[in-house]
Amino acid sequence: MKRRNPSQAAQLNSPIELTPLLDVIFIFLFFVLIGSTALYNKRLGELEERENSVNEKIEEQLDTQSEIDALQERLDYYENGVLSTKVRIVTVFCEYSEDDNTEREIRILYPGDTESKISLDDQTKQTALDQLEADLQTFISSNSNYDIVLVINEENILNRDYNSINKLMEDLEEQNENVYR
Repeated sequence: MKRRNPSQAAQLNSPIELTPLLDVIFIFLFFVLIGSTALYNKRLGELEERENSVNEKIEEQLDTQSEIDALQERLDYYENGVLSTKVRIVTVFCEYSEDDNTEREIRILYPGDTESKISLDDQTKQTALDQLEADLQTFISSNSNYDIVLVINEENILNRDYNSINKLMEDLEEQNENVYR
């Protein structure tokens, strides 16, 4: 039979000291709390930076929108107030059919949404341009106390028609002091 060492027997029967174990656990807990607080503060700072960035962008958008609204108000004022009392805008459309580009139509849109139409094809081109010039000259003469702005709508127009109408408008601008393009 083996003999036991009396010091070993005393150690087996003695209670375990928990104080050092608790000290180590509390130290680990302290470091975990400090680390998580630092991480929390870092994340909070990043979120605040993002929030500030988003708020700045929103303010820029609102400023842009308010500028757009102010410009729209000014445009409405000029269109409904100043322009309608001093300026007459005449828009000329020369549209062709997608199916047959030899048959076209000249539409003249006058202020007040009144319009006139002139048929145009390759054989009657000069006659149609003469009629357009006569219609525009009549309008210019009857509105001699206004500035007249002549505009060509550039959508759905053939280049040759655009050039002809543009030349006609240049001639009208040269002949009349109150006509602009």
